[in-house]
Amino acid sequence: MTKLVSLSKVAGRDLAYLLVILALGVLDCLAWAVGLSVTATLIVVIVGVPAWLVTAKVFRRTTVLGRRAAGWHRRTPIPVAYREPNDGGVLARARVVTADPQTWRDLRWLVLNSTVGVMLASAAITVTGLAIEYILTPAYYWALSHPSHQYVTLNLGVYTVRSVGWAFLTTGLGLALLPFALWLNHVAADGHARLAARILSPAAGDRLNRYQAITSAA
Repeated sequence: MTKLVSLSKVAGRDLAYLLVILALGVLDCLAWAVGLSVTATLIVVIVGVPAWLVTAKVFRRTTVLGRRAAGWHRRTPIPVAYREPNDGGVLARARVVTADPQTWRDLRWLVLNSTVGVMLASAAITVTGLAIEYILTPAYYWALSHPSHQYVTLNLGVYTVRSVGWAFLTTGLGLALLPFALWLNHVAADGHARLAARILSPAAGDRLNRYQAITSAA
């Protein structure tokens, strides 16, 4: 019983993390796509420098959410260190932000999570949803007037659910698919969180530099 409860908690944690990945993927895409577009448009004029600083700040704020989510799933906070200039001049800040490896790690993560991360989470969640839908087939199949049009769910190619017998056969298929779906969720969530820690964590040499470093744990 204890083992079953433990497995349920892990499965719930994995699924919750994958759902967070989907939500953050949209936010990440907006952050890097809009930020880079605006910066590239304005970089030819003087306001391009402040625009780049704002964009880098948005990168930082957005990746905080990814760090916290991955740290929560791994149960280990992901540290971060950003470089800050000794003076407050716009050009000085722009030079430091541009030279800071963490700025480019943030951008790399935003692009990766908004593309590969979203696709990975979508695939895993789709399989889970399909398994659950198969299991619940006897509860809803009778309410659909055209089962042959319900591809993948009621119309499985080799047979179409039109009776109680086929419905319970599909339930068995869902029960067989569920362990694979939960395993896929765990692999996807664990792999994603590990990758987040690898990309977003500062290298040892980045923690100590000639600039004042702001160090925190997400």
